[in-house]
Amino acid sequence: MYFHDDLVLFMGVVQMSTHKMLKSKMGITIGVVWGVNLLLLSLMFMFFGIGGTIIGLLSGFYVGYSGTLLGGIVGFVLGFLHGYVLGMVSEYVIPILTHK
Repeated sequence: MYFHDDLVLFMGVVQMSTHKMLKSKMGITIGVVWGVNLLLLSLMFMFFGIGGTIIGLLSGFYVGYSGTLLGGIVGFVLGFLHGYVLGMVSEYVIPILTHK
């Protein structure tokens, strides 16, 4: 009986932490998508010369972002943070706006 109580307690803790972790899934999703887009844009500029104008505009917003590999990694990190914050904010604003 003692083992069963410990297992139930353990499963409850796992379920609680999973619920808290899933609460930020929209932020993680938007962050990854936006970060990967910035990285791919830098790689496309490096290999094909495509998107220089867009990279110039985005480099004014994301400090350190450029059409190089290091700039792409910086863009991924900053884009992930930007997308994560926007996703978390939208996760709280959408239910308020839809009255759910």
